[in-house]
Amino acid sequence: MRTWLLIPLALSGCVSMQTFRAAEVKRDSLTLVNKGLRKEIKLAKQENQALNDSLRVVKQWHGTMMQQVQERLQLPTRIALRGANLSLREPAEMEFDYPAYRNSHNFKDTHSARLVPWMTQSEKMTLYWLNVARLDPKGFCRRYVLPAYRRDSSNAYLASLVDYMMRMQPRNALMPDQVQYNNAACHARSSGSRGYVGHTRQTAECKTAYFGECCAYGNSDPLRIVLQLLIDEDVPSLGHRYICLGRYDVVGIATAPHTGYGSNTVLNFR
Repeated sequence: MRTWLLIPLALSGCVSMQTFRAAEVKRDSLTLVNKGLRKEIKLAKQENQALNDSLRVVKQWHGTMMQQVQERLQLPTRIALRGANLSLREPAEMEFDYPAYRNSHNFKDTHSARLVPWMTQSEKMTLYWLNVARLDPKGFCRRYVLPAYRRDSSNAYLASLVDYMMRMQPRNALMPDQVQYNNAACHARSSGSRGYVGHTRQTAECKTAYFGECCAYGNSDPLRIVLQLLIDEDVPSLGHRYICLGRYDVVGIATAPHTGYGSNTVLNFR
């Protein structure tokens, strides 16, 4: 009697073979998914570790690089640079009320010429890179000047530019000005067609309404033009550098072919 009663109870706890196999398939599928997730987590951890290692190396490299620059540009080196007949000036923010200047000159539109119809794309990009250097002198120096300095650390012009840009405060971005542009374009065309260099106008129609002027020869690449003017190689007064990073509001930038140098760019500041 007891055995007969147990049979239905035992059968009621059983599942069909089809249900059992379906459960096995689901289990195996979940096992594979779990295994794949564990593998992805492991790879993500490895990639994260590699990224952290790369960031640490980059930080160490920057720290070492800046330490080398700072050691090189201590007082004895600055005295040696002055002995190279360079007209080294203290960063301009030491010469005036910088906070007041920033309050009244807080323009930060790096690509301020992007919608200007009278400038070529190359001229617009020259203003773009000039504004990048003015708005973020330390960042510009680290990215574009320090690599050249590391290759040629005996170059007094590069060393003095690093010294200046790493200590100066940011400037405002410059706005393009059509009057200054027309004057710069006239001088660039005249200089280029006649093959002369310098600031003297040799044609009556070319006006001089600027407060500061820079002329660059032999470069057509916008970034190289700006670097050429900032480094100011073989210009002991470093006049181009101080004008490019000086206290101005507007600029006209014009590039034209030059019979002697291939290309010349004139920048009129006001």
